This record gives sequence, structure tokens and C-alpha cells, in this order.
Amino acid sequence: MNSDSKELIKKIEEKIIGCLFVLSDPDKGSPIALSYDEKNKNIVFEVFGEVVSISNTISIDVFMKLNPNDIINLGQSMSKDILKDKEKEQKPFLRIVGR
Repeated sequence: MNSDSKELIKKIEEKIIGCLFVLSDPDKGSPIALSYDEKNKNIVFEVFGEVVSISNTISIDVFMKLNPNDIINLGQSMSKDILKDKEKEQKPFLRIVGR
């Protein structure tokens, strides 16, 4: 790994740590995990639901331009949209039919 890659990873780690402070806030917190996919050069947002774990990604360039609050808002927005879609997909399988 060259020094440019190490420096980028350090900046990404610092940004993710900044986001952790927002995630841990009782009012703004959210069940979102952030990780760096070095191979694809993306940030992975992982949303935790009761049963499912869903991932979505954004590019490093976009991630580095956003402040921690914007990143969390984006993650929360992704989580709401994804979990709504997942719920729609699952409804037929969860429906209880009476006689």
C-alpha cells in the first residue's frame, strides 16, 4: 500500500469516527454501520432491521465532501427507503389468512 492510499484511509477513518459521534446521539442516532470497501473505493452503508441487513454504497469522492450530519441523514434516508421496499416485498409472505 502506497503512502497516498494510507493517507486516504486515514482521512476516511477520521470521517467515519466523526459520524460515530452523530450515530451515538440519542436523538439523531440510527442503526447504520459505515465501512470502507477498499477494492471498489466505496463507503458501504449497512442498515440493520429486525430481520434484515441491507447494504448500499456511495463513492469516496461524495463521502469526503459531506459533513457527518449529512452522511447520517443520507444513511437514514437510505434505510427508510430500503426497509420500506423490503417490507413491501415481504408482505405477501407475512400475511396471515383466516378462514
